[in-house]
Amino acid sequence: VCVCVCVCVCVCVCVCVCVCVCVYFLPVLSHKHTHARYENINPLGTVPFLSVQGSPVFESLIVAQYIDDSLGGGLTPADAMDRARVRFVIAQFDDYIRGDLYKVLMNKNPADDEKVYNELKSDLAAFEQVYTRSSKPGTAGPYLLGTQLSLAEISIMPFFERFDTTLKAYRNIDLFGENSLPRLQAALTAVRARPAFQQTTATPEFFVDAYRSYGSR
Repeated sequence: VCVCVCVCVCVCVCVCVCVCVCVYFLPVLSHKHTHARYENINPLGTVPFLSVQGSPVFESLIVAQYIDDSLGGGLTPADAMDRARVRFVIAQFDDYIRGDLYKVLMNKNPADDEKVYNELKSDLAAFEQVYTRSSKPGTAGPYLLGTQLSLAEISIMPFFERFDTTLKAYRNIDLFGENSLPRLQAALTAVRARPAFQQTTATPEFFVDAYRSYGSR
């Protein structure tokens, strides 16, 4: 089956190839109001999700890895050290930054705003150094591996895209304007310029509405 797999939740590249993958594009309204047909396919109600010949593939990163593996691994570097760089940066983001972003957005007590934001700022500064120092030597960016887009950006930059919008809307925080993150900002700018990202990412209004239950007080 020839399908165009565009997973805007986590995948910044649009691939159109002959693969035997069942792709369901169904309206998933929220975690509390999941489309009934989708729940029949995926009882967990999570997105994105792939059913491959009846076998489930869950979670954003794993879906991206599966698609990449199925297409020959173009987003996974051939060099073992480069693969280690990608895996390390993804792990650092998952361990420190992703939770911080949600904590700031979901904080319901204004008295704790400064505390949780300062924690995020500190971890962002550290992650900027992780991304910079882990970058492939001899390259000038904009990505971790120079001009080569990898699963590091596929996994990380969509989070920055949506939280850059939602934190402005709900917490009056300019994530990149208020923090010195030149390497991360350069990578996000490069990702935003990619036609495939522009074709698959949601609008700012969509993100603000989708994250309303998290950000509203």
